[in-house]
Amino acid sequence: MFIRKFDHPYLNLIKNLDIHDETARQKLIETLTFKIIKKKLLVHLFLILITFGYHYYKLRLSTTQAVDEALTARKLNALFSLKETDLTALKQVYSKKELSHLQKHPITDYHLLKILYFQRGPFKYKKIWQSLFLSAQATPPHDIDSINLYYDRLTTSHSVPHEQIMKHLRKKIEGRCPTALTTQEIQRAFKELMDSQKAS
Repeated sequence: MFIRKFDHPYLNLIKNLDIHDETARQKLIETLTFKIIKKKLLVHLFLILITFGYHYYKLRLSTTQAVDEALTARKLNALFSLKETDLTALKQVYSKKELSHLQKHPITDYHLLKILYFQRGPFKYKKIWQSLFLSAQATPPHDIDSINLYYDRLTTSHSVPHEQIMKHLRKKIEGRCPTALTTQEIQRAFKELMDSQKAS
């Protein structure tokens, strides 16, 4: 897979955290919340006091969300090694339901590319993860979306000029009436070009 790995400030803190160990997760959230309070101790204590504890609740909630995002980033990064790694070795990263789903519906490069391609604004890893699971259950990918993704990847990642792409396509459809072409044939031509770029 040629997509960069996902990053998060808490990724190192949760790298050995078992997702099934709720006690360890809560302890980490508590520790991180107190670290935030310690940075501006007087300010946070004053805010906790005048809000009757609501400020502490908000700090803890934002820390919980950050830890959840880090855990999801770890799940996404684990997808890179799924082809080489036995799924049972990933029990610490995925729940039983997620492992079962990944065995029945492996997440392809196409699904991951498509989700990232259409993701707007700052990455929300939980949103990406949910979208991947939905797309794996959905109907097969639309050919036109796939063609657009191939074109974008060829021009940006592989710096293939538009003229070279068109030349390759013309060679593939030489002697054919354009109206008789199917999107699958165009998609295959793009895939061949992509594979040749990856091989070189």
